[in-house]
Amino acid sequence: RKDISLAPRVSSVPTSIGNQSPAQALALQEVLNETWIPDDRTFCESTDYSILIIEDDKAFASILVKLARERDFKAIATNMGRDGLLLAEHYQPSGILLDLGLPDIHGYEVLEQLKFNIKTRHIPVHVLSGGDGEKSQKIGAVSFLKKPIDESSLSDVFDKIRGVLSDNVKTILVIEDDLSNQKAISRLLKNDGVEMVFSSTMADAKTQLEKKCFSCIIMDLGLPDAKSIDAVDSITSMDNAKDVPVIVYTGKEISDEEFKLISEKTASVVIKGLASLDRLVDDVSLFLHRMDSQQMEGAKEAIKMHHDHGMMLKERKILLVDDDMRNVFALKRQLDAEGMDVYPAENGQVALDLIHEHDEPFELILMDIMMPIMDGYEAMQKIRLISAYKSVPIIALTANAMPEDRAKCITAGASEYLTKPVDMEKLLSMLRVWLFKSSFH
Repeated sequence: RKDISLAPRVSSVPTSIGNQSPAQALALQEVLNETWIPDDRTFCESTDYSILIIEDDKAFASILVKLARERDFKAIATNMGRDGLLLAEHYQPSGILLDLGLPDIHGYEVLEQLKFNIKTRHIPVHVLSGGDGEKSQKIGAVSFLKKPIDESSLSDVFDKIRGVLSDNVKTILVIEDDLSNQKAISRLLKNDGVEMVFSSTMADAKTQLEKKCFSCIIMDLGLPDAKSIDAVDSITSMDNAKDVPVIVYTGKEISDEEFKLISEKTASVVIKGLASLDRLVDDVSLFLHRMDSQQMEGAKEAIKMHHDHGMMLKERKILLVDDDMRNVFALKRQLDAEGMDVYPAENGQVALDLIHEHDEPFELILMDIMMPIMDGYEAMQKIRLISAYKSVPIIALTANAMPEDRAKCITAGASEYLTKPVDMEKLLSMLRVWLFKSSFH
């Protein structure tokens, strides 16, 4: 059962681990166990309101933890953007305070991923940074505070988060004449944060819409007094439904032309069948939790991409630099399976030659470190001198796991660091972050 209430879903036990691969579960467990500064992660209960603090200034983060506690929030803190993404999905905090200048990935990348992920996009994010706030608010931040920040401004942020939580009852109109489907939808969606109204006919649905406004409408197409596109037209033309997301949930067979017409008038179409209730819950959650009407644009595409994470990797052009042909073959085969265009190079010099041969820059580079002729350190330094490659992501691959090796890679120009043997789940996660093209720009 999936919970879509606005109350925070937090737990001292990593309950989401059971639905993940062993590698993902291990990554989450490591993050849960790594406390950067004293926080409340081990004391969070499902009834608590919580704040996730993603901030690399230890002194300032400690102040934020203290202020959160004084306002009856549980505080969870990290200095790493990637860890913040895992913690946000796991703890479902009431709000997030995000710095942009993080040591592993930029705060914009964190914000984009939070707003892309259907499990976290509803969480209000408040950016605290010394940089420019215009871009962060375009991506989806609720507010931007420029450092240095006084306590009064921070109090306003906590008040905003509390205000959103106090207005947490959402209403759903379900237009469905099948009693068993009504019960199934009710069982999955109803909880303390959601009220549901059921209509078995179009006439009754219209009566309900004339009486009150709803946060979301779920409708079948096989109603006794209205069918298919006529049913959709009847609902979407009503004044109280014009700005409400309508999700069609139907077992009726529809043609491609009908699907196109219905999709133009509604937020989502879910065909009843295997796993369709899970899909319905995901889509309802997305629309109930969106923080403002601006996020509606691109929501359909975000849903599609949520249900096919590989879409963001398909046809992406990457350069794979490694002198071990066994590694190249293994990685290329798996990345090819994701639909990526992979160009292999056996050393740094060959990589530079390929870069100069291609007019269109590679979108990302996987760079081995220990190679003959030209090693990864030298290759990355030379690549960064090329104007078109100053900001292209480079992920360093190395068998050395010491902290000084990571620092040396970053200094040479790497965006991120991954030890061998390569964990494919972790690599794919990195690729999704670095290759993500935001639908919010």
